[in-house]
Amino acid sequence: MQLKIVYLDDEPDLLEIFTDEYASDQFAIRTYSNVNEAIAAIKSDPPDLIFLDYQLPGTTGDKIALSLDPGIPKYLITGNLSVKLEANFAKVLQKPIDFQAVRTILDQALGKKNS
Repeated sequence: MQLKIVYLDDEPDLLEIFTDEYASDQFAIRTYSNVNEAIAAIKSDPPDLIFLDYQLPGTTGDKIALSLDPGIPKYLITGNLSVKLEANFAKVLQKPIDFQAVRTILDQALGKKNS
């Protein structure tokens, strides 16, 4: 069973790197650089995990997280670890992304989904 993952970031290069690093038979990755497209896609086809950049055009990943299903685990990716957050994130990850830390998150989520 595939784990459905959404990653929203306004930097297309990071979306491409994320997809290259994690795309596999186990992980179905959808990436978005447009906030409204991402929200619409998440609401119409909810993923198992959401990765959100903090600083987005006109908003923050924190504000977006508050508008989404609280039952979906969310991970914030930011270069500024001192930001004050209102949303409940499963974890805050620092940029540049630690690929092994993300792999651990994905593997644990996959294990829970398949058990």
